[in-house]
Amino acid sequence: MRRAASLVALVCLLLAQGCPDGPSSASREKTRTLRVFAAASLSAPLDEIARAFEARNAGVRVLVNAASSSALERQLENGASCDLLIAATALAHGYDVLTENVREFGRVPLLGVRRPTWPS
Repeated sequence: MRRAASLVALVCLLLAQGCPDGPSSASREKTRTLRVFAAASLSAPLDEIARAFEARNAGVRVLVNAASSSALERQLENGASCDLLIAATALAHGYDVLTENVREFGRVPLLGVRRPTWPS
């Protein structure tokens, strides 16, 4: 149960982070589209979260593309556009998330977060 709550918190955080910077749709459009790619296992909760997000954010449409991680990877490799990629791998396998945004992601319980140390 705690893991599911953590996942929902992470998705909400990611949606909130993803939208203000400008989704991939042109800014001239009246309705902005936020394209979310996510693991198939997240389809039902993401659809619910997307509808709630749209209700609170007039002019934002959330399109959820739920598929296996490998299918999403192939779509991206073939030029598909997405604003937010949510794969359940990090939580499911206990992997750390590498991000410069440690403060925000650090709020998600059970999620290991650390800054990347890229080679120079």
